[in-house]
Amino acid sequence: MTEHLEWQVGNGTLDLEHATIMELMDALGHGIASYQVDRLRVVAGRLVSELSAHFSDEEVLMKRYGYPQSIRHLQTHDAAKNWLMTLERELDLAQPSPPAMTAILESLSAILHREWKSEDPNLAKFLKAAMGAKPRRAEEFPACPT
Repeated sequence: MTEHLEWQVGNGTLDLEHATIMELMDALGHGIASYQVDRLRVVAGRLVSELSAHFSDEEVLMKRYGYPQSIRHLQTHDAAKNWLMTLERELDLAQPSPPAMTAILESLSAILHREWKSEDPNLAKFLKAAMGAKPRRAEEFPACPT
């Protein structure tokens, strides 16, 4: 798995999830470029699953520790979920449009970039303070219930 250091926020769990999501976003971009529709559907399904789990993990942590900026953070999640639903609808078509999928991927990427550059670092700092430690690896964080 590629590192994607630019997406790291200092929380081991979130950083691992970000890396997985970025790998899937890259694979989706390559699939669009080569128009491998069956592959796109598989990768998009995994991306939806991974992002849903990531958002759920963050939402559990925000609630558990009383994150004061959770409403704004959740709005970002909702925007990303809307683009994911748009992607799924496009892939349900018999002949998905590469330009439409590219536009969807670019919009989703912009939302995630904003979240991971502003929202998630703030959340990670808050969680470090709330947990009273500075964990560095995913296994050092309490598991998020699913």
